[in-house]
Amino acid sequence: LSFTMEGSSEEQQRGGDDSVSFVVTGFGPFQRVQDNPTKAIVETLVEYLKQNPSTKKLAQSTSTILLETSADCARMELDTLHNEWERSMAALTSADEFTKISANGRVVLIHIGVNYIGKQYQLERYAYNDATFRIPDEKGYKPQKEKIIVDEPLGKRLETKLNVQQLCEELQMETTTTPKISTDPGRFVCNYTYYYSMDKLQNSTAAANEANDRDVYSLFLHVPKFEIAPKEEQMKFVADLMTKINQQIC
Repeated sequence: LSFTMEGSSEEQQRGGDDSVSFVVTGFGPFQRVQDNPTKAIVETLVEYLKQNPSTKKLAQSTSTILLETSADCARMELDTLHNEWERSMAALTSADEFTKISANGRVVLIHIGVNYIGKQYQLERYAYNDATFRIPDEKGYKPQKEKIIVDEPLGKRLETKLNVQQLCEELQMETTTTPKISTDPGRFVCNYTYYYSMDKLQNSTAAANEANDRDVYSLFLHVPKFEIAPKEEQMKFVADLMTKINQQIC
């Protein structure tokens, strides 16, 4: 597990009140993809944002997390973020990293995964309460028709609060690799992470968000391999996506 927070506390505060804070996650290797492009994206994203004048401010309020490709790691990291969020409700002076970037405004979690047979960027609209892994994850877990959240119905669908139709239309003008809206993120660790993120963070904090003038959004982005869309193009796409989200919800 790797968590990277960039920028001084003063810089983070400057990026706060009138902007969006981002937590961007990617995955390490797994059975079919030993060189996962999302690992390279999250490891260099903040530096990329810093180098571009139009996204420099975003870098001040962006953190990245590199996840092992396993359900257990996704749950552990998202539980950590949720717990830190809960603590921040009571004590905004807490020194933990999530509080630093979420003390003001809105928080967006962008989870990035690779579609190793895909040819496009896919903005995932939904996630499903169904863990059915075709191959074992990196901890050897291979569930079949298991609930991600046990007290919710198998197959229950959650939807991102972001307007993915608007995002997709705007992004189509920014890239040579056409993005599309997807309604099926698969049933592997990507869907697992997305469903758990929406249940634990986007949806469960709604009442607290209203009381504290803050909000949490989750979005999953599937990207192709670098052979289809080179790294520089993918970095630009993620930066453009963050910019469009910032504009949409501010």
